[in-house]
Amino acid sequence: MINYHPTDKQLQQFAEGNISPALALVVSAHCDVCSQCQEKVDDINIELSSVIENVRAHDFKDPAFEKMLA
Repeated sequence: MINYHPTDKQLQQFAEGNISPALALVVSAHCDVCSQCQEKVDDINIELSSVIENVRAHDFKDPAFEKMLA
């Protein structure tokens, strides 16, 4: 029986790769045995993938954006 679960914030940070290596190891090991937390991480990854696709689909050919990069 699992008595400890990472917080939603820790799961979010883990999925984003914004967590210390030590805590990432703990969260990863936990998710290997906890389907509930693994499902949360999977959902977060789906959400993050959607955000990335929306950013990629955005047209950055705006003249102001091009001027800023110049």
